[in-house]
Amino acid sequence: MYALTGNKWKNSYLDYWLGEGCVRIEVAAMANVVAAGDLYFKRSFNIRSLWEYVKEIGIRAVFNKVVSRFAERFRNEKFYSIGLGQVVEGANASLCKGDSVVFVAPVFPRACERLVLPEILVKATDPELVNKFKKENKLTHFAKTKDNLVLPELLGWQQESGASVNVENISNYLILIEEYWQSKTISDAKYYKIKEKNLPQAEHRLTAPKNVVAVSQNPEAKSAETECLEAQSSEAQNPAARDIPTANHEAESSSVSSAASASSTFSASLMPAEKPIPAALFGLGNYAKTQILPNLDKRIKVKEIHEIDPMQIGDISKFDCDLSTSPNFESAQDCAVFFIAGYHHTHANLAIKAIKNGAAAVVEKPAVTTKEQLKAVLECDRLFPGKLFTCYHMRYNPLFKQALHDLNGLSYLKNASDSESLQAISSLQSTGALKHKPVHVTADVFEVPLPDLHWYRWPNSQSHIVSNGCHWIDLFLFANAYSRPVKVNLELMRNGDSVSFAELENGACLCLHLTHLGSPRIGVQDHVVLRSGSATATITNGCEYRFEDEICLRRRASYNRMGAYKEMYKNISAAVAAGKKGDSADMLRFTNELVLELNEIYKQKYRENNP
Repeated sequence: MYALTGNKWKNSYLDYWLGEGCVRIEVAAMANVVAAGDLYFKRSFNIRSLWEYVKEIGIRAVFNKVVSRFAERFRNEKFYSIGLGQVVEGANASLCKGDSVVFVAPVFPRACERLVLPEILVKATDPELVNKFKKENKLTHFAKTKDNLVLPELLGWQQESGASVNVENISNYLILIEEYWQSKTISDAKYYKIKEKNLPQAEHRLTAPKNVVAVSQNPEAKSAETECLEAQSSEAQNPAARDIPTANHEAESSSVSSAASASSTFSASLMPAEKPIPAALFGLGNYAKTQILPNLDKRIKVKEIHEIDPMQIGDISKFDCDLSTSPNFESAQDCAVFFIAGYHHTHANLAIKAIKNGAAAVVEKPAVTTKEQLKAVLECDRLFPGKLFTCYHMRYNPLFKQALHDLNGLSYLKNASDSESLQAISSLQSTGALKHKPVHVTADVFEVPLPDLHWYRWPNSQSHIVSNGCHWIDLFLFANAYSRPVKVNLELMRNGDSVSFAELENGACLCLHLTHLGSPRIGVQDHVVLRSGSATATITNGCEYRFEDEICLRRRASYNRMGAYKEMYKNISAAVAAGKKGDSADMLRFTNELVLELNEIYKQKYRENNP
């Protein structure tokens, strides 16, 4: 579809996905009221700041981060807009195809050919009103209108947030918007030409990238040529790939909504010399671009990317894989592994569906955000053990590995690989090797202040205990071989800081301080102290290590903290390719139970402090 980004009107974007209870609207006129709000992290360009980052994480990591953030500048251009249009299709909505409507679009680009909105943000109107602004093969755009047309509860609101809105207020507001359009003239309008009419229908094709075979938008409607290529590739599949069950696409595709036929999906197939292990990625944010995709085992090939924001995907011609704006689990490829890095509250459901479909699930933290999700994940793990890999990077940081070696005298870890050491540590609980020597953890953590409307603040994302604190909670349990938590508490300060306390069955204690107050110079910063007996290991910002005992300072070491992410995805993807198991049941249970219990206390304290 066409969209206006960076003051350029380009026909290079996927359509928005049509979700349940939503309608797809062909826009006749769109007026920007205000910028959508403080949704994303945005840092102004500063040479000194860049140099500080270079000193901290290295020039390559800084370059990748800058390139990724720069590419997101168009994604960041979101506006609160009002408009007129015509319904193209709906998913169990009361409005029908062809209905003329007035709408409010809280978080969208300056202008776009089509958009998808929940029905509560749309009102049927007189076709004559739409025809007043409708121009054949053109979109009518107003760059600015009255600021007092904003409904505050909708500023920055997104359906995925879980934030409730007042339906009656919105209904009255839409009447006000309709009246505005009735009195509006077209004297200050600008027109954007739609040269190619890209109707979102199953038979529509998008131009595939160079050296790629284009196939249907409909996952079930594969061309004969593509089926032939897939058959040839299947015969050439390597032994490592055969060890991994492939996804049962036929079983899943039957439940896919007919809305999947829209041009919110772009398919492309390559002819590989040797077929790699096919993978899917959910969530194409900065993290996925800079940490996941560059660091995967060479045997794994991402064949499919799901990202709900077409502006985040950008120009589809730059990709050589299938693209979709669908947040749901469906596949045009039989993927053996799913990398899940979208909104936190979507992780568990996607992972469960992937695992039940025969694939492995590699999940960016947190794996769950509710107790119901945890119950479902644990049941899935009981039926299909070892198929879920949770991505806690501190498990793979060699400085923490060194700390456990120094504190516990685990000489057999000295020359072990990261994956071997992780398996060794997780097996200690059953052997009892650490029960007599608990590792106490104290962590002081600075988190970069969140933008006012950032998705980490959504009700569905829970508190900073779930979104960020889970890292250090998992580290505490990891250092103690996932001993069972027996005592939990949390204090919430008036300045927004939280201090979490926990004690494990083996006697280990945690004190975790999370704050947003401080310098954001190099992003997240932390000071972690691990103590056992008369020995102390200290790790600052994941890059500076000191170990001392009752005699003297025994060891110093340094490390590029970004290397932990590289090691994590390299090790996990290699483990998946080799058919090895992921997190144990205790790792899944105790980390997530402790995180969720602390989160419940946090929410209770927050309600008490904010009656």
